[in-house]
Amino acid sequence: MKNFFFFTLLASAISSYSQNFYDINTIQDIRIVFAESNWDALLDAQATTTEDYIPAQSVTINGTVFSNAGVKYKGNSTYRANQTKNPFHIELNTYQSQDYQGYTDIKLSNVAFDPSFLREPLSYSILRQYMDAPLCNYANVYVNGNLIGLYVSSESISKKFVDAHFYSDTNAFFKCNPIGGAGQGSSSYPNLAYLGTSSNSYESYQTTPPILSRYLMLTGHYGCLLSIISMSTSTVISDNSNKTIISIKMITDALLR
Repeated sequence: MKNFFFFTLLASAISSYSQNFYDINTIQDIRIVFAESNWDALLDAQATTTEDYIPAQSVTINGTVFSNAGVKYKGNSTYRANQTKNPFHIELNTYQSQDYQGYTDIKLSNVAFDPSFLREPLSYSILRQYMDAPLCNYANVYVNGNLIGLYVSSESISKKFVDAHFYSDTNAFFKCNPIGGAGQGSSSYPNLAYLGTSSNSYESYQTTPPILSRYLMLTGHYGCLLSIISMSTSTVISDNSNKTIISIKMITDALLR
């Protein structure tokens, strides 16, 4: 009886642990079903125009089925209309209220420039030791029953993310995107260049209205660090936070250990 009770607890613990959507030890299973056979052409058309979502008949995550979810291609330099494996952005609540373990946005990177598949998960793992950074792991992605490939799945830096980590989703939210975009053939690339202490210099990168009396300003050195570890991410500048972004020296020391 004692052994049965022990194994029951162990199985329960393993099951609970494995259900974490961003568990680094578990490859997630994501299956997208489109009613249209020309789904790739439809996604390409949106990617080069409005960048809107198209409805998927269903998205199944680890066996849990979500009907009528939004899907689109994402990425600037990693998206190509003539390639099979493009990066995906799945939005479960585009057309109706639904989520998976509290997550509604699923960002899937095709890892086009990282044959090791390690840079993004490893970088975020290191950064999370010193500051708030997205969770990250892997997922096999299928479309209409066909395996597209292994993807890196990273937690979306959204209002939900900043509300969870910085206790507010109404302060200034800056995203590291080029002002004119970085589509195919463009020489404009994301950066975290330091433009001075005036908030007016960063208005082009601002995605929500500012409600700030003070804010943390990231330096150009931080942008260099993100480039070194090959990360493409958003930058959160938030008021109402008791958290302090760790010094560049400490993060650099961690990377060199």
